[in-house]
Amino acid sequence: MKNFTVSDKFEGGNIIVDKIEGNDVYIKPDFRDSNPWFSWAMKVEGANGLKLNFNVERPIVGRFGPQATVGYFGPAVSHDLKTWKWLYPENPVTEMDELYHFTYQFGENEDCVYFAHHMVYNVCNFDFDKQYGLEIKELCKDVDGTSCPYVTFGEGDKVILLTSRHHACEAPASYVLHGAMQELIENPLDGFKIICVPFVDVRGVVKGDQGKGRLPHDHNRDYNYDEPSIYPTVKAIKEIVKNNPIKYSFDFHDPMSAGSDKICIVNHGGHWEQEDQRLSELYANLSAEYDGAFKHVQGSITRIKTIPGMFSTYVGEDPRVRYATTIEAPYYGCPENMMTEESYKKSGRAFANAIRQLIKEIDK
Repeated sequence: MKNFTVSDKFEGGNIIVDKIEGNDVYIKPDFRDSNPWFSWAMKVEGANGLKLNFNVERPIVGRFGPQATVGYFGPAVSHDLKTWKWLYPENPVTEMDELYHFTYQFGENEDCVYFAHHMVYNVCNFDFDKQYGLEIKELCKDVDGTSCPYVTFGEGDKVILLTSRHHACEAPASYVLHGAMQELIENPLDGFKIICVPFVDVRGVVKGDQGKGRLPHDHNRDYNYDEPSIYPTVKAIKEIVKNNPIKYSFDFHDPMSAGSDKICIVNHGGHWEQEDQRLSELYANLSAEYDGAFKHVQGSITRIKTIPGMFSTYVGEDPRVRYATTIEAPYYGCPENMMTEESYKKSGRAFANAIRQLIKEIDK
C-alpha cells in the first residue's frame, strides 16, 4: 500500500485522523475550544493513483442532533485553496444517513488535494486591494497577534457597516459578502461610506477553528453595553460603532449544515419586522434576475429572540441605526438550488442592490 498523509497543516485546516486501514480513512472535525460542530478541511498528499474511502464522524449538535459532515454534493475539492468545486454536483445525495462519507479516485498527477465540508474562504481570498486598489488596513491584532483586516470605501456622512465570520467556520457567507462588496464598489451608494470587517474571528479563520460556541463564549456573544468584551476584534468594532454615524448594518452568517437550504434574513426579537419583509421581497426579485445566482425565497425569515451579546442586537440598540439585520447563507444549498462560488457572489450582488433599493425607500 502506497504511503500517503492526511493533515490540517495549512491556513483554515481542521481535521483529526482517527485511523487509516488500507484504503479506508476515518476522520473527524477538530472541535478545539468550540461546541461540537461539523466543519472540517484537510490536505491529502502522496495518494497519486489511489482510490480512498473517507468516513467523517458526525458530531451531536445540541437539540438538532447529528449534522451532515459531507454535503449533498460531496465535499468541496481544491488543488490551490482558492478555487473549489463539489465532488459530485450532478448526483446529489439527500439522505441524512449518507451525508458522512465519500470516495475519491486520485489521478496519477494529483499529489496534493484539499477536501472540506464546504468551500473555504481564507484571508487571502479577500483580495480587494488587487481587484479594486482598495487599501486593506489593520483593524487590530487578535489575541495571538493575527492581523484583522478591514476596508473602507465610498463617501458620505452616513455609514453602512458590513461584517462576517463572527463564527470562523462560516466561510460561504464570505462569498456572499464578497459579491455584495463588488457591487457596492462598482456602483457606489450615494451619500454612504462603507466599513467592512470581513473576518471578526480572524484567528479562528486562519487556524481553521469551528468558532461556533467558542468557550467561554463566541464572538457573536461578546457584544454588551454593560460588560467589557474579551476579544480584541469585538472591542475594535465597538469603537467603530461608537465613533461613526452607523445608519445600517448587515452581518453575514451560515446556519446549520444540511436542512438549512435557503438564504434567510434574521429577525431579531420582532424588531424591524416590516423592513425584514420588504428586504426579503426585494432580494427575492433581484436574485431571480441574476443568471446563475443562488435564489432567495421571499419570506425566508428566521425569527429569534433578542439575545444579549449578539452583534446585531448590540448595533440595533444604537438609536442612530435605522436598520440592522443578519443574513444566513447555507453551506451548500440543496439539489434544486446548488451553491457555487459564483452563484453566491452573484447573490451577494443581488443583496447589495436590494439594500440599495430598501435604503431609497426608508432612508430619511
